[in-house]
Amino acid sequence: MGWGYNASGQVGIGVDSNGGCNCIPAPVPLLGVAEVTELAAGYEFGLALRSDGSVMSWGYNDSGELGNGSTDLDATPKPVAGVANAVAVAAGREHALVLLADGTLLTWGKNEVGQLGLGSATGPETCTTVQCAKRPVAVPGVGDVVAIAAGNDASYALLASGTVLAWGAGENGEAGTGAAPVGSCKCVPSPVAVPGIGGAVAISGGQQGAAALLADGTVRAWGRNLAGELGTGSASPPGGCSCLGPVSPAGLSGVRQISQGGGHSLALLGNGLVQSWGVNLNGQLGIGSESAVGCFCVATPTTIGALSDVRKVDAGGDHSVALLPNGTLTAWGENFYGQLGDGTTGPNRLTPVPVPGVAGASDTVVSLSNTFVIVGPSQTLTIAFAGAGAGTVGGPGVLCSSNCSQPFPQGQVKALRAEPAAAGQFAGWSGPCTGTGACQVRLDTDATVTATFGPPKGTRITELKLIGKRKKRKKAILRFTAPGAVTGFECLLRKPRPKRRKGVKSPRRKKPRFSPCASVKTYKNLGPGKYTFKVRALNILGADPEPAKWTFRVPAARAKQGR
Repeated sequence: MGWGYNASGQVGIGVDSNGGCNCIPAPVPLLGVAEVTELAAGYEFGLALRSDGSVMSWGYNDSGELGNGSTDLDATPKPVAGVANAVAVAAGREHALVLLADGTLLTWGKNEVGQLGLGSATGPETCTTVQCAKRPVAVPGVGDVVAIAAGNDASYALLASGTVLAWGAGENGEAGTGAAPVGSCKCVPSPVAVPGIGGAVAISGGQQGAAALLADGTVRAWGRNLAGELGTGSASPPGGCSCLGPVSPAGLSGVRQISQGGGHSLALLGNGLVQSWGVNLNGQLGIGSESAVGCFCVATPTTIGALSDVRKVDAGGDHSVALLPNGTLTAWGENFYGQLGDGTTGPNRLTPVPVPGVAGASDTVVSLSNTFVIVGPSQTLTIAFAGAGAGTVGGPGVLCSSNCSQPFPQGQVKALRAEPAAAGQFAGWSGPCTGTGACQVRLDTDATVTATFGPPKGTRITELKLIGKRKKRKKAILRFTAPGAVTGFECLLRKPRPKRRKGVKSPRRKKPRFSPCASVKTYKNLGPGKYTFKVRALNILGADPEPAKWTFRVPAARAKQGR
């Protein structure tokens, strides 16, 4: 469903509004769009990722942002030819970015400042008066991507290593260097690493900057700061690009999700509260007032008192939206184009108000003057932890340092990164993912992913069976298991001490040692006596420091009774 400004058909209902407010002020279903797992909204166009990995587009198209080979506006959502196996979508002002399942990128639309990442500010085609790509093209030299974001005229990619790449517009420090690039284009036309960013698990693009959420729940933001957009507590003075390289918003920690908008940002904390900062000219910070002096902003993260237990937040141009656990929405800020969805085109709302007509929502996205929502089933992603070490698992909308669960739209693909507390102490994934790289989980059903940090912990013996007739020796069958990423087991059996024969010196017993074994271990020909069995799980970092132990006794055969 979508609502808000519709002068270019960006709501996706098959018509563009040409009279009155040029808007749709209340939620309406998009035309022919179903089985959607993720949405993205640009300046006046939209993208929908479907469960089969295809992408649909609609709306404004002067710069080829619909990817259909033309520059004609199309208010009806249609598939983008040549896109398959997509797992995420992002939209800038007039360009699109798609992440494929293999970690590579496709892009199309405007390339006036190198936002397509093709190596220059020229594109393969011309749209109106700018260079562009009217159909999807690959971003060269970029792979191993786990998440994407787009600003106005910039693009961002999070790599499996936890570093962030940026390209496109640079006049406002969008590349994170704290300065505008030298040259007539004032851009960075090829992907470059944002300096000083490591351990990132999610990214968000704003109008003239971006932010990365780190595994420790802190945020690093960069770009324009003329109106306190970076939350440092003060605005940068005019002159130059009025921008900063990666900085930490003042006092901000414990963040689970970050969203940047036109000039303001929202941070969802792990406790369900929301903080906001930046431009507040239209009440988009949700703190009960508009800022009318100085920078028209609040330059320090401030808690939105009217919100608690929030599931997701989205910052638009001058409005904001929060998704609640019960599938309803609340919105605040500018309402000139009906982007708050309450059926009116004003006034602005200074605190969150419910969006009527929406229930069962599983995800949201906002743009300059529009709001979109996915209505439909959710699946629960559970992150479990194993091993003797510690660490964090994160991804878009996910950040956990202990067992946690969270719902997402059915069919959505979540890319997860593991960040160990100590370098080199991630032992791998188990469940839908294996290995030590990024974990990509498709939520067609509920899923549990286990991350193992350090050597195994919690080896457990689950069963012992003694088999054999009374007169014969016994056979012992032992079953055991261990949580997390396990590469094998080692077993040890301490046998009973043999009886001493009078006048005969007992041979010196060899100390039993652990040796490799399968997850079911069988010992044959066990005579009477007391046995101690030990087993420990193994992974790529070592063995369980506390083996599981089971002591058992094989009884002596009873003598045959006479009549």
